[in-house]
Amino acid sequence: MTVALFDGQTAVGSATADLAGSWQRTLTGVGDGAHTYTAVATDAAGNSSPASGAVHVTVDTLAPETTIDSGPSGTTNSSSASFSFSSSETGSSFQCSLDGAAFGSCSSPAAYSNLSEGQHSFQVRATDSAGNTDATPASRSWTIDLTPPTVTTVSPADGASGVDVAASVHAIFSEAVDPTTITTTTFTLVTRDTGLPVSANVSYDAGTFTATLHPVGLLSPGTMYTATVKGGATGASDPAGNHLAADRVWSFAVGAADTTPPETTIDSGPSGTTKSSSASFSFSSSETGSSFACSLDGAAFSTCTSPAAYSGLADGGHSFQVRATDRAGNTDPTPASRNWTIDTVAPA
Repeated sequence: MTVALFDGQTAVGSATADLAGSWQRTLTGVGDGAHTYTAVATDAAGNSSPASGAVHVTVDTLAPETTIDSGPSGTTNSSSASFSFSSSETGSSFQCSLDGAAFGSCSSPAAYSNLSEGQHSFQVRATDSAGNTDATPASRSWTIDLTPPTVTTVSPADGASGVDVAASVHAIFSEAVDPTTITTTTFTLVTRDTGLPVSANVSYDAGTFTATLHPVGLLSPGTMYTATVKGGATGASDPAGNHLAADRVWSFAVGAADTTPPETTIDSGPSGTTKSSSASFSFSSSETGSSFACSLDGAAFSTCTSPAAYSGLADGGHSFQVRATDRAGNTDPTPASRNWTIDTVAPA
């Protein structure tokens, strides 16, 4: 007796039954999905039986995809962590691994506590009801930072005297801080005697961990100032949310008024007689941070920078003057000067 095997209406194989009517057939290359198998027996005379009762089989060889739906990432100041996760296939079970440990059975959410400072990693993999396990577990890495920042260096130093009226105030932190917590509210400067705030702007350099307060105008000579970097819940904090433990406060004294004007020097430029109708002058001041004003051929002084260049000059004598003004507003009363003659006419 021959037995024909069908998947739906499609013949997928045949077998020969023994005298007891038993038979078997192994099918290969069966695709994923639902299958309905029936069998029809045919005897030696060619008589065929009705189709057997259906056997329903679902083939699943595809592993599920695992997804971490929520949990810590980046840097956090919590020593606990909770991860929620899911599978692309309903009814999957899960295995989890923390910091490279062996995978163990888990369910969502998976919670951990009393974790140490430093880097951590979490992995989770799903296994579907057919036993297929995700070969590429979902993973998440994060860093726990429980240490608050401190201010390690300030400038001007606490108790400093003779500070320049044009000085900015600096605070260097022990680690990177969240730039959004460095503001005119968390970094302030006031006159010590009156408590009046100094109008200023603040900035933060992530490369050096330095916050800088830039007064809008010059500080008052002979005045004591107090700077404060605010700590506590509303103060400066690191990216993990650890706040400066307490206010960092220091004071300094600005020096007496600067009444000494700078000296201006012309470093290079034409002199004597030249045949060029152009001229370029480089100049400098004895005081860093000075600004300059220039005058050509007796014209009114106007703002300029070094080098100052001129072109299309006429034949004849010319004069150039430049004067520096320091940050305290003192202007050199004896401008540096240079005289020269332009001669572009060839001899007869």
